[in-house]
Amino acid sequence: MRQLQIGYKTRQDRDAGSEQTHDMKRLGDREMPIGNYRFSFGPWNIHEGADPFGPVTRDSFSFREKLEFAAREGFSGIQFHAAAAVDITLPLMEQNKHLKELKAMLNGMGLEAEFVAPRLWEHPLTADGGWTSNSPEGRKYAYDRSKRAVDIAGKLWGMHLNDQNNLKFDEDKTFGSVNLARAFSQVYILEKYGYGNDGEYVGLDIKAMRTQPREASMKHLAHSKKIFEMLVGKVRNCDERYMEELRQARDYEELSFYITGLLMK
Repeated sequence: MRQLQIGYKTRQDRDAGSEQTHDMKRLGDREMPIGNYRFSFGPWNIHEGADPFGPVTRDSFSFREKLEFAAREGFSGIQFHAAAAVDITLPLMEQNKHLKELKAMLNGMGLEAEFVAPRLWEHPLTADGGWTSNSPEGRKYAYDRSKRAVDIAGKLWGMHLNDQNNLKFDEDKTFGSVNLARAFSQVYILEKYGYGNDGEYVGLDIKAMRTQPREASMKHLAHSKKIFEMLVGKVRNCDERYMEELRQARDYEELSFYITGLLMK
């Protein structure tokens, strides 16, 4: 997988304007390893264009075609909903057989399952919520399904990035395409606190525009990954000391102007 490696190993390198690749980054007074982010998305992010405002607009891609795209574009993981990974109503031995076949397919393309989500919202028992449902039967269903999802993938949480104009409905737009400063802040926090140092995943949950033709209906994922990588470069080359001075002075107008100028370069 192609990784973005931008940063300065020492203060001297930075002050000298070195452009070489190094193994360390510096934010404020702390020196730490450069994060090696891994990226994932869900098969549902490559879809036929149907949304709350209209029907399908393009033909489907097969599951294998989606995996081939992921491998080609440098993604490492695939996100799954439980039913997409395996039919969990099957006997356990048969589930395990199907899961082994799925794992072999992923391994063959250099991919892995990042997580398996229980997808609680489509069952009649969870109409009033999942773990917080007023119904004991609903809570039990949510617990049992979630436990099985963890058994399959062994992961309890993940991070999803996208963008949004407002909160009226779940737009899931390309990361950074609506509010670039907000996207910068998200990446800044991840970098500042060492997310990615151990290869943690950046999960993308992006919907393709329904107007995209089939042959261009995967760009939103490649673009979101690239925007994230570009913002990592911006964060690793920002003047953290100057930014902290502005915070201490409560000069947020100047801080906003500095970040805007940084993003426009």
